[in-house]
Amino acid sequence: MNTASRIVQTPEEFGAILRTERRARHLTQAKAAALAGVSARLWNETERGKRLQIGMDTALRMLQTLGFDLGLVARTHRGTSSTLG
Repeated sequence: MNTASRIVQTPEEFGAILRTERRARHLTQAKAAALAGVSARLWNETERGKRLQIGMDTALRMLQTLGFDLGLVARTHRGTSSTLG
């Protein structure tokens, strides 16, 4: 399980993280979806980067189901970033 911080800039990157972390926890999509209170279809489409818009509450529940919190990263000059804390 990788607990390092990550920067997500696309729905595909968000989905890839969900997939990697779900698998690391040995959860099926259906089980992860049930724990997050979302449909298995929504979870599947989000993992595949096909669900381009989900609500903030839904994204937070999905992340929290996998043991993550949402953080913000400030953009700085020339594409570098610094974490807000």
